[in-house]
Amino acid sequence: MVSPSSIAFALHLTGKPMFQSYLFIGLQSCTLFVDSEIEDSSPLHLHLQGIGVTTRKHNDLYDFLREREWGAGKVLVPPKMSHAIAIFLTTPSTPLYTVAPSFVDHLKALEEPMRDSILIWKKHSHRLFESTPGELSASEKVEILRNFAIFARTKLSGLSTGGASTLTEKKDSANATPESDKLLRVVIIQWLQGWVDPTVARGQVKMMKGKVVVEFVETLQNFLDWSKKTDNLSPLFPTPESRQSLAPFLRRCRRCLVSLAKATGELPPSLFVSEGISRPKDPVCIGGFADIFKATYANRSVALKRVRTLARDDRDAKSLRNMFLSETLVWRQLDHPSICPFIGVWREAEIPYMILAWMSNGNAQQYVGDKSISGDVVLQLLIDVADGLVYLHSESVCHGDLCGKNILVDDDGHARLCDFGLSSLFADPRSALYDSNSARLGGTIRWMAPEILSPALGTGMKVTKLTDIYSFGCLGLELYSGRDPHYGTQDRDVIDRVPKGFRPANPGNGRFGRIVPPDVWRMIEQCWQSTPAGRPEASVVLETLKKVQAPTSRPGGVVPQS
Repeated sequence: MVSPSSIAFALHLTGKPMFQSYLFIGLQSCTLFVDSEIEDSSPLHLHLQGIGVTTRKHNDLYDFLREREWGAGKVLVPPKMSHAIAIFLTTPSTPLYTVAPSFVDHLKALEEPMRDSILIWKKHSHRLFESTPGELSASEKVEILRNFAIFARTKLSGLSTGGASTLTEKKDSANATPESDKLLRVVIIQWLQGWVDPTVARGQVKMMKGKVVVEFVETLQNFLDWSKKTDNLSPLFPTPESRQSLAPFLRRCRRCLVSLAKATGELPPSLFVSEGISRPKDPVCIGGFADIFKATYANRSVALKRVRTLARDDRDAKSLRNMFLSETLVWRQLDHPSICPFIGVWREAEIPYMILAWMSNGNAQQYVGDKSISGDVVLQLLIDVADGLVYLHSESVCHGDLCGKNILVDDDGHARLCDFGLSSLFADPRSALYDSNSARLGGTIRWMAPEILSPALGTGMKVTKLTDIYSFGCLGLELYSGRDPHYGTQDRDVIDRVPKGFRPANPGNGRFGRIVPPDVWRMIEQCWQSTPAGRPEASVVLETLKKVQAPTSRPGGVVPQS
């Protein structure tokens, strides 16, 4: 390709095309020859890298053609390709190119109806949430079915609509007339399923601007909130096959929403609380990277969490805050008894505060500091945490900072996970929110897996489900013993020795006389395996703990205290 506007369209670039360039698209690679230097840290470079495009200097194109670097076969060139390029692709006996019709014009002819269909879906989506959607006019029926069919029939590589619909009724929804409220909702949901694949949605919605994209993101959030009520979705898809498909479909919706929020910088307005917050001047708790305030909202106590890094006043503050808010959007989508309820975001002087449910029992580290807390109570806390991890991992979310400080205890004595994915943003050097003091101040080094402490062993600061499992083992030790893992050892020694296989010993009676049951201790040691693949999954951990707790567990499961 030689036209800047065509290249910008093919690569989903926005703004004025102010560059001279060539784009080569091969079977195995895609290379952009551009006349200006693209910095490695620039958003453009990161975008191109994310979609698998290599960049080279503009003049390298001629070496590329001269050396036939594309491999075997002919090159398809557009009619507007320069004569000089054709000369390079011509040998004494035969040309190595074929003139092709405008591929980009073909793509535009396909994508524009899809974008229009997405906008029309937004127009009709409100019918999902109404108790009685009302009678459709003849033109509305035609509009809904015609636009639904655009996605139902599309099978183009690179423009995937998420595959064949799995949320199907016995009737062919593309040919049915939505006479009933139920069938209308089914069609609208299957219509959504058709374009919710992020590959399609990002490319289309990123081209929307201003109020339109804000309304679109808010509509998708409204659907996810509506879908949390089981009596809304289950009656629409009663078959076992359909119900099995609901969970992955909703996961794709959540991922799509978060992806779009990050790509466009627009967040659902419903994420924010604008009034009704009463905040005291001084925090009740000062943590490693955040301050906690006790406030009131809607006549109940809430916790306001302010990340100090986001309160700084510099040129990066706005982008850092947007990144942070996008991460909190992940939290908003989660719904489980072992997850701390996320109420929303409140802004004061452009500084964002997370609004969380207030837990009067504090965090788990404080809670088990009471000598009256028995080993049975600790076991129940661990079961709650493991249950929450099973849920998070099923949603492809890693906690990233599992320790007693990041687990709250509700009024009924049950554990609630919080701060998953957020604390790790400040401990990961690759993150724009990285704070070199955050890990040390928060003390989370002692809960970190060896492959995080030593990049040579594996992930190199990347949290995974199995690094969460390692941290869970450390949490079990912490809650039973009443002390941090590696108590009495300096942080620098923990960093040096854990990757070499150093692990804490069984605490025995611990600080408060809570003995770790043998089966639980064996499970903790399995969580501490140096090789991540040797660690159990969260579901196995949960099953093990429940067996220890069950009255039918075999004798010897708990060592009697002397």
